[in-house]
Amino acid sequence: MTTRERFVRVLTGQDVDRVPFMVLFGGERCARGNWVEQYPGLGNYIDELLAAARRCPAFAPHLHLPLQSGADSVLARMNRQYDAATFLRAVERLREAFDRPALTADVIVGFPGETDAEFEQTLRVASESAFAAMHIFPFSPIPGTAAWSMRKQHTGPSNAVVYARVRELTALADELSRQYRRQFIGETVEAVIEKPSRGTPQRQAMTDRHVTIFFDPTTGEPAELTGLVRRFRVIDDGDGGVIGKIISPHRTG
Repeated sequence: MTTRERFVRVLTGQDVDRVPFMVLFGGERCARGNWVEQYPGLGNYIDELLAAARRCPAFAPHLHLPLQSGADSVLARMNRQYDAATFLRAVERLREAFDRPALTADVIVGFPGETDAEFEQTLRVASESAFAAMHIFPFSPIPGTAAWSMRKQHTGPSNAVVYARVRELTALADELSRQYRRQFIGETVEAVIEKPSRGTPQRQAMTDRHVTIFFDPTTGEPAELTGLVRRFRVIDDGDGGVIGKIISPHRTG
């Protein structure tokens, strides 16, 4: 089977865990973008993918990228099939293709042998990527894996160092997230209302760019809001999201 045949097979619904953009060519339906893993030969067809995503009115510009580390040496030890420069070029192309896409990423801190210099490279790549959110995990060895064996080949980092790095990267992630969502203050956006949280009358909604909106229900809204789509005016930044106000008459989502 050729790379293109495998690629088309992915786009038609099979092997979806590896699809970079879940887009159905030639149809009206498409789904949230999700770059879960670098697909073999993807570079030959990325333009086609981006064009298809831009044509799809329902495409949500939230793309999850598998950074894992910003250091080429760590990526090589992880057996990842890309380097930091390739990753940053992908980020650049995505920003060119979409209006303020929400780029989120997974990062592993403290992979066997990770040095201070390697961690600094991860900080640099994360900063340059300006992620809307990051999922940060301290390395957790799993028996029987290649990484488990690497612990004997590579010394450090210690648990104290790993968790200090997690805190530093988390602080950067929080700041990048604030910078991203503050772009939308003063704008009108659509969002889907989520289930209420216990103990508070304030509600939450999620935009297509993975931004949480905190709001107070307005008079005249139905008692059950969960799952409804509303237009919001973004008023200010908040803790973990933005503050918004419903400005549209109620309608079902």
